[in-house]
Formats: sequence, structure tokens, C-alpha cells
Amino acid sequence: MALNSTMYRFKIKLSDIDKGLYETLELRVPLHPSESPPFFLSRILAYCLNFQEGIELSQGISTPDEPALHIKDLTGALKLWIDVGNPSAKRLHKASKSAEKVRVYTYRDPAILIKR
Repeated sequence: MALNSTMYRFKIKLSDIDKGLYETLELRVPLHPSESPPFFLSRILAYCLNFQEGIELSQGISTPDEPALHIKDLTGALKLWIDVGNPSAKRLHKASKSAEKVRVYTYRDPAILIKR
């Protein structure tokens, strides 16, 4: 039997003086059992750092080919691809071909991963 995701609710008061942005965000984000808490919190932090109209969280690990977060314009074209973790060069290449901008937020030291 598959384990269910746990739904978390966040109420975030977001303010960015430089952009003149003052928002209260109410997010409902599922945490899949195989998803680590640092990855989960990094997704939430990336959402807040890149908040603008059209930003969306992906469906999580059930859609591995999609970015963790993305922003599309009104035509459906991908404007911003946001990945969390340490994506492969192949994935970054795909992201750079799919979107105007690509951002990566890591939550582990990349040097540790190379030594393994």
C-alpha cells in the first residue's frame, strides 16, 4: 500500500521593499513520504524568493521531468524554470532550452556529493 502525502499549510507575510511587494501568501503544499524535509523547505523558500504572478509549484516527485517551480506567461510559454537540489548537466541543458531563465537552489553542499 502506498503512503499518502502529508499536506502542510503555510501563511507567509512576504514583503520586498525593492519591488514594492507586500503579500500574504496562504500555501497548501504536500510533502511526499520520500521527499526530505530540507528539499521541501527549499521549495517553499524558492517560491517566496521568486514570487510573482503565475508562479506555481510542481506536482512533486510524481512529475520528475518538470521543474520544482515554474512561471509561465499568458501564452503558456515557460518564462522561469526553478530547480531545487543538484540537477544534472543534462537536466540543466533541458531547462535552458525550455525556459527564458533558469534558477537552481541547492540545500546540500555540492562538494559532498562529488566525493561520494
